[in-house]
Amino acid sequence: MKIDLDHDIKNLNGEILKDSNMAVIAANYMVARPDGNAIKILEIAQKLNKDKKIEVDTSDYNLIKEIFEKEGSMNILARGQILKQIMEAKK
Repeated sequence: MKIDLDHDIKNLNGEILKDSNMAVIAANYMVARPDGNAIKILEIAQKLNKDKKIEVDTSDYNLIKEIFEKEGSMNILARGQILKQIMEAKK
């Protein structure tokens, strides 16, 4: 399945935030985490940062989704929008 994060984060009024590409933000968030399979997460993040879209198998999809479902340092505004896009790949 394909996860497409080539979208910008929007504020609560629906306005695009400056420098808010979901793929770039997601990739940087993924590699800033201290836990998880470091090599796998790094490879996914690098591809996502470069291509903004990524083809994943079920295992990688579940890993990415789990990262954004867990509590973390990312605010809900960004994390919620990124998670919604991730979940679109499952439809």
